[in-house]
Amino acid sequence: NPRYDIGSGDWDVRHNVTASAVYTLPGLEGRSRLTRQTVGGWQASGIFQTRTGLGQNVEVTNGFFGNFMRPNVVPGAQVKAANASWPNSSYNIGAFALEPGFDGVYGDPSTLGTVGRNSLRGPAYFQLDVSGMKDFVLTSTLKMQFRADIFNIFNHPNFANIDTGICSSVSYPSA
Repeated sequence: NPRYDIGSGDWDVRHNVTASAVYTLPGLEGRSRLTRQTVGGWQASGIFQTRTGLGQNVEVTNGFFGNFMRPNVVPGAQVKAANASWPNSSYNIGAFALEPGFDGVYGDPSTLGTVGRNSLRGPAYFQLDVSGMKDFVLTSTLKMQFRADIFNIFNHPNFANIDTGICSSVSYPSA
């Protein structure tokens, strides 16, 4: 039933900001040739990126080829953990529970809990890259560029989505 999969898409990014800037320092015209060539003409640039996290499914078990069976939401329970911090604890696993008659059979109506598709959000992304560069004229047709790039200058960690399975495994009944 497609109605069970209504929700945010896997690549839904609600807020995304990317900005860049380039500043060219003055060429210092009227100064000595040595001053112009060493101090003048430098460029500084930066790229700033930030975005909200991607949607995540809460599932009974998770994994690359996991069985995509959704649990139920426990009424009144807080989904976000009280001491939420990435990557250790970001959501309250106690806010989700298996259907009382859950038998582990994929496609069984008891495997379709009340948790919506991609109802959680993964960690946000933040990065600032900066560059400094200068062109040196060697001949009338040849120049050389000195460039220094620093990626993620604040060394800010950007985490991947977490494991949102509420069980480490599901025992299937023997035939």
